[in-house]
Amino acid sequence: RWFLHLVHLPLFAQTIGRVTLCTSPWQPASLPPPQQAQASEAPKKGVASTAEVKKAATEKGKKPAEAAPSKQEKPAQAQPEEEEKKEKKPLDLLPPSGFNFYDFKTLFANSADKREAMKTFWQQFDPAGFSIWLLHYKKAEGEGVKLFLTSNLANGFLQRLDHFRKYALAVHGVYGQDGKYEVKGCWIWRGTGHPQEIKDQDTYEYHTFTQADPNNAEHRALVEDYMCNTEPGTIVDGLPIAEVSYFK
Repeated sequence: RWFLHLVHLPLFAQTIGRVTLCTSPWQPASLPPPQQAQASEAPKKGVASTAEVKKAATEKGKKPAEAAPSKQEKPAQAQPEEEEKKEKKPLDLLPPSGFNFYDFKTLFANSADKREAMKTFWQQFDPAGFSIWLLHYKKAEGEGVKLFLTSNLANGFLQRLDHFRKYALAVHGVYGQDGKYEVKGCWIWRGTGHPQEIKDQDTYEYHTFTQADPNNAEHRALVEDYMCNTEPGTIVDGLPIAEVSYFK
């Protein structure tokens, strides 16, 4: 009623013209269903969500954490020199030799006839790069009486030289008989002097070292007696073998 009163006033009629009321309800055009998921997930531009507001309030006053340096920014650390190049032993720095010691040791170890193998040794031996030694332990008072105690002396000496096997070949052990045992051996090793590995032994000063001459027939025969005999009871250098072993 108020609406009809107004629209029929002269001033309204002059401005908006005649107004005709509708005779049937208006039907709106069909619209696609609203995308509620997108509307709820995407916050309005420029308006912070509730979660963002709470997070900002919690972190207010906190100092921002410094960014951890990336792996690419870390300077490369130099590897220790010893890892790049393995330290060589003095015997490895000796001048090269034409005598292939490894091959001969393999031949000797696998040969059933040790004296036949020694023929190859004398043919190939290089006196400038290797040497032959007869070792004799100087007993203290009371030593050399019991076989098992004397064997312990000989075996202990060999065990402490385990790192020396690459450079040596020997027969070493106990010779003699009850109450009169001797610790002796024949050694072939790299170099022409006493290697540091031998000098480092705690019993080094209690041994005598006699160098064999490869050009001396008697010395060659004695070396072969030592190197080719390990059977107990066999006479070597005037004494029966009690208990000996190869060091290779």
